[in-house]
Amino acid sequence: MKSLAPYTPQYPSHAFTDLSGELMRGLTIGGAAAEIVGTVLIAIISFLTQGIADVVWPNGQKSPIGVSGIVVAPSGFGKSVILKILMNAIEQCLRRLSQIDEKFLDFLIEDATREAIVESLVRFPVAFLQTDEAGQLQHLFRHAATLVKLLDGAPLRNARVSSGRKALFDERLTMLLMAQPDVFDGIKHVFLPKGGVGAGNRLFYAPCNGLVAGGSLHHLVLNGPVELAYNEKVTALLDATIQHVEKQIKVRPALCLSVAAAQCLINLGDEVCRKSLPGSPWHFISEYVSRPTAGTRRGCH
Repeated sequence: MKSLAPYTPQYPSHAFTDLSGELMRGLTIGGAAAEIVGTVLIAIISFLTQGIADVVWPNGQKSPIGVSGIVVAPSGFGKSVILKILMNAIEQCLRRLSQIDEKFLDFLIEDATREAIVESLVRFPVAFLQTDEAGQLQHLFRHAATLVKLLDGAPLRNARVSSGRKALFDERLTMLLMAQPDVFDGIKHVFLPKGGVGAGNRLFYAPCNGLVAGGSLHHLVLNGPVELAYNEKVTALLDATIQHVEKQIKVRPALCLSVAAAQCLINLGDEVCRKSLPGSPWHFISEYVSRPTAGTRRGCH
């Protein structure tokens, strides 16, 4: 990345508003880096909303809402603490729901083999795969073609597992992976192999350089009103997802980008195309930056 830009721009914390903004401010004031808090928030928001809405890109195609991510930071920077704080409300809600029906435990995937993920999504088609030990999932990354389909929400018509052949349609899977820098260096080739299927293009990468100056992980807490509002929002979104699945709603509501956001995305695509041409600064990574993702970008010609 040093060859791409002379400096690293400040993380856009201002883009988080309302409740997400309160969560962002509360945890970064406590001492955690915005790169960690923001990426975890994006993944969790994506998970909580992916079952009830899609997004429409400038070319008119629909895509799963949100994005999966990878946080890369040394030990002691608060990755696990932030994840635990924000997952607590989700896990409490799922424990209550699982007393009604055990299938709701499949909202969260822990046994992250290809077969286990497929079986889990067959039982319940919306899920969140999260781990603070990404190095343990190398076996999963070998099944990149299947992983790409699941992250794109594309049909998986004939998946062979031990219990037989399974089919998935309109599934929704979000991933949040965390790794220390040396672990990530050992596995990053799996995400971005030359000529691969583009699994790495489905992920948002967030390297973290340190704690907020003067901060302490002991101060990472949510104040009472924010925590209560977050708990209520988690419960409402999980309930809405369950209603959507159980009513077998075939078409999710689709959110359209604003005119400014759509134009920004088009301009970014054009800039990427220009900088990826032979002799341009990004040509050496042109396969990565110019590859269309889930049909959301215009092709480079």
